[in-house]
Amino acid sequence: MNTLTYSGTEAGKSLSVSPLRITDTAFVVAVPSLPHGARPIIDDQSSTCVGFIHENTKNIWHIFDVSGQCVGIKEAPLETPLIDPYDLILIGPAVVKFIRAGFSAVARLATGRAAFSTTSEITSRIFPLLRSRLQGLSVKQLQFTETTAKHMANPGRFVPIHILHLAIKYGKRMPDPQKMAGIFRYEIQMSRFVKRGATFVREQKTLEVVVRESDWTILHFMYY
Repeated sequence: MNTLTYSGTEAGKSLSVSPLRITDTAFVVAVPSLPHGARPIIDDQSSTCVGFIHENTKNIWHIFDVSGQCVGIKEAPLETPLIDPYDLILIGPAVVKFIRAGFSAVARLATGRAAFSTTSEITSRIFPLLRSRLQGLSVKQLQFTETTAKHMANPGRFVPIHILHLAIKYGKRMPDPQKMAGIFRYEIQMSRFVKRGATFVREQKTLEVVVRESDWTILHFMYY
């Protein structure tokens, strides 16, 4: 962790402007309730992880929202798709692709009737539901200091608010590194998918968040 610069007494306030949105980077936190090996579903238009998919048994997919709640079960069709649906990532309203977790590149686009039939229900029904669940996620009313608000406007430091919320809700809670009463440090593993041309490269990160819990003010956050 880098040198901490907060005093613990800074005023907290809501962000006065909408948080920065980085269109070539997606942040992913796999909450503990997700089954092992669940793979992120990323909306390529907004570079946002909207949920997860997991093959529970052969050809049976369970779809989860970002908080780990199962929102749908999809059975693969009898015909063999042209490519493994796990090799794809969400790219828009017409074609769905999924990222294979741990892979550094996106597979080629699905083509042909069989591959499209495998994903058509997800594009028409599941994806809008996942997007709605993300938008309706009940998050803490987080506040920011002047310094952390500036970090939210910096592409090199920005982390989506819902990811900060998930870090606080599911991360490992530890005492404040500066030993201040009422302040705690949270740590959680986070994936960062960075778009490189037509592909996404996965980077494994550790996200740390220091928060004053009396008013849920973010005093410090960073990933490394």
